[in-house]
Amino acid sequence: MCIRDSRVVVVLVSTVAIFGTYRTLNGIEAGTAFLVLMAAAKLLETRTSRDLTVIVFIGWFLLYAALLREQSLSQLPWLLGSAFLTAVALMRVHASSAQAPAGHIVRRTLRLLLLAAPLALLLFLLFPRLPGPFWGIDSRTEARTGLDDEMTPGDVSDLSASGEVAFRVRFFGATPPPEQRYWRGPVLWAFDGQEWSLADRYRATLPLVPNFEPASVVDYEVLMEPTEQSWWFPLDVVLSAPADSQITGDGQVVSRRPLIGPRRARFQSAWRYQLDIDVVPEQDVLVGDTREAFVRQIQRLMQDPALRRRLSVNGRAFVERRFSWDVIGHQLEGAFRDAVASRHRRQ
Repeated sequence: MCIRDSRVVVVLVSTVAIFGTYRTLNGIEAGTAFLVLMAAAKLLETRTSRDLTVIVFIGWFLLYAALLREQSLSQLPWLLGSAFLTAVALMRVHASSAQAPAGHIVRRTLRLLLLAAPLALLLFLLFPRLPGPFWGIDSRTEARTGLDDEMTPGDVSDLSASGEVAFRVRFFGATPPPEQRYWRGPVLWAFDGQEWSLADRYRATLPLVPNFEPASVVDYEVLMEPTEQSWWFPLDVVLSAPADSQITGDGQVVSRRPLIGPRRARFQSAWRYQLDIDVVPEQDVLVGDTREAFVRQIQRLMQDPALRRRLSVNGRAFVERRFSWDVIGHQLEGAFRDAVASRHRRQ
């Protein structure tokens, strides 16, 4: 087998491997991997300055592909450094003399980049931001572990673990035991048969008042990474939240402005508590604290029609007692009155 045939075999095998991994050759992930493959294959047949120029341009496209994947500030130093070295390589390829000193090429490249900097800044400020995925590439086919305000399990083709930091916590005092560190984020109540989503009705209800043990109260600070969403991740159950946030009826803490940049706030929570809900076990609800107890309660419901009827009637009465239009209207009116009174006090 000649060298050319071996290169063809390597490209074909690599292409099949990429398709087997991503199930497509389109999209950000698969497209970037395919571009890396093309760059490696091009290195195997580099002969002239034209071939080296193609390698340089592929390198710049790979740097741009990194921006399509992530645009964090920590990427900026190595992206700028890589772009500068790639420009130096291009200047070296097209240098008028093969014996040109490396220092001279570096200085000339730096001078050209400094001349281009004002134009780049002008384009950054004036060039319109394109709505939606660039070039129509839809990156939703691959999801990462994380939380969104909606979830459609059928649309997730590949769920991969992400090592990115979601938030950091600093406790002021004793730290709760690990089994009690439940961090409450968005709660997806609504389901339309295909998609889980948030239920706006809980934003208009007052938070449940828990009965808690004073010894379990902890003060702590949460540093949230940018999520472009509105919810915090406090320790359950939260007792106090930042002034610019709201504790909803289902225990979420929702900020009045999205978390665009890193945000820091202090909270107070109780990790040993009982919600003050006017329901009676065995009369209004069935309690299953363990997996085995949960299964037994389901079996009881399946075998006892009278129990099912009693829980159904009492459950409807509980909902009407706490979530009827009259109750919600009074709570919403009280929230408006509190907001107006708070605004008058600030003025």
